[in-house]
Amino acid sequence: MRENRTTKSQNKQLNEALLEIKKCQEESRELGNQDAIVQENNLLLFGYKAIAEEIIAELPEDAKILDWGGGFGFLSFFLQQLGRHVTYFDLKLEEKWMPLLKQLKIPKVYLNDETKLPFENESFDAVISCGVLEHVSKPKESLAELHRIIKPGGLLFVYHFPNRFSYIEHLASKKGQEAHAYKLSKKELRELLNRRGFKVVSLRYKYLLPRNLSQFPKIRKLFSKKATVIFMIDYILSLLPVLNVLSTTSNAVAVKEKDKP
Repeated sequence: MRENRTTKSQNKQLNEALLEIKKCQEESRELGNQDAIVQENNLLLFGYKAIAEEIIAELPEDAKILDWGGGFGFLSFFLQQLGRHVTYFDLKLEEKWMPLLKQLKIPKVYLNDETKLPFENESFDAVISCGVLEHVSKPKESLAELHRIIKPGGLLFVYHFPNRFSYIEHLASKKGQEAHAYKLSKKELRELLNRRGFKVVSLRYKYLLPRNLSQFPKIRKLFSKKATVIFMIDYILSLLPVLNVLSTTSNAVAVKEKDKP
């Protein structure tokens, strides 16, 4: 993978986008949305900003990108503000509760079928799956559809895929709190992608420190206030061999091979 090196202009655009996202989160809270994604959490937003930086480092400026399961719209908004050609795709969401979606001037396509995608073959240079693949009911079929719409040599970015050995997932499950039912090791994730016609070129553990913290608002606010330092500490920890096996997620970048799966 290429080293992330954003220009001063891009950094300015990303920081301005970050402020706008925070305003939209606040607006959503004022409307009564209590979802964890809209709570004040700079650590979470720094993670999305870093993902946007990684994506633009890997793709040419004219690349056509699909934000598959774009949710609140963080990544779509960052990429839009950077002038990238991105399409937002998700369930039909009530924009009243998701004010950032109103700020998206890019194409927005909403889901009709959970698996079948309403796009022509080889429509996109890249697809982003950020916290999505682990939630679909038929991951193999969904990956086949992503393979169909990505151009040969195009990229699939998989972010926030739950790690089978995550200590946070283990603790959440033990305490009866929400945990992901579908978790894979790095080896299993690589095999899943390979079987569907993708060659994995990068696969890394991410996030040893907790990020959501919806059950601990005081700690979440502290982490948000000290987000810059905590983000750097977490980045370093996620690079440490053996220890990083306990990370919350795995992030992968995979290339669509020319042959069909």
